[in-house]
Amino acid sequence: MKVKENEAGGTTVIVERGDDLKEVPRSHQGLITASLREAFADPTEHFSRMAKRCPFAQMARWLRALVEENQWELRLNQGVPEEWTLAGFRWSSQQVRGATVDLPFGVDLSALPSELKEYFKLVDEVNWNGFGCAGEMKGAGEHTPLTAFQFDYRGAKVDLAASFVLGTSNGDMLIYTRDGRGGWLCLETHNIHLWGPSPTRSTGFTPNFLPTAVPRTTTSGRRHRPEHSRRWRLPPARQESLPSLPPNFAPFSCLGAVSAPRPLRPRNRGV
Repeated sequence: MKVKENEAGGTTVIVERGDDLKEVPRSHQGLITASLREAFADPTEHFSRMAKRCPFAQMARWLRALVEENQWELRLNQGVPEEWTLAGFRWSSQQVRGATVDLPFGVDLSALPSELKEYFKLVDEVNWNGFGCAGEMKGAGEHTPLTAFQFDYRGAKVDLAASFVLGTSNGDMLIYTRDGRGGWLCLETHNIHLWGPSPTRSTGFTPNFLPTAVPRTTTSGRRHRPEHSRRWRLPPARQESLPSLPPNFAPFSCLGAVSAPRPLRPRNRGV
């Protein structure tokens, strides 16, 4: 078991296979939910079952690739303020993009579009750039409405009170509407681009978990190392239809990135 400082100004407890959850410091014990505690007994088996029942083909392939390499540890992240937390299994891989995956812990899903209900029955927050950095699919209870941001919205017309942030990448926001549409909000132009009637089934919303490891050029002309190209992104055809978006999604610190405060998850989620 290890304790280290994190990018959010707090500490992260890293629990490895063979460690005893009873030895986790009291400051982080509240982050261990019943679902995380149950899965810790055999994370490989738990995520194998998840892959089998996952209705999204690319996500299922990604899960199977992680399980095959079987490189995991449980990370309990607490930032500043202390209510800013992320607890989940950190999976590493040489073949696909690794991520910290939290598990569902009883959040009400009744208001979500049907496909997102299925997604959040499998996982909660998923972060692939590290706690304290943007590059994530937010948890089921952390979807900020677009009314929270003082933006000069352009592009597609949506009901701001019924449109929510689902994820972040490179300063842009993955969004969905309550009636089941999905798209991107570009923070540079405040442009909203929707790409279909359903955010997960027919539009390419489901992340491409198995991208090629070919270096790509950033907007500044620098090239990413291959592992930096392994991230969730729209399929190429969808990217070409979104000229307002950057050609790739590089990690960046989410602290102070938007005018509205980041929604805080309650500290004690344990059962």
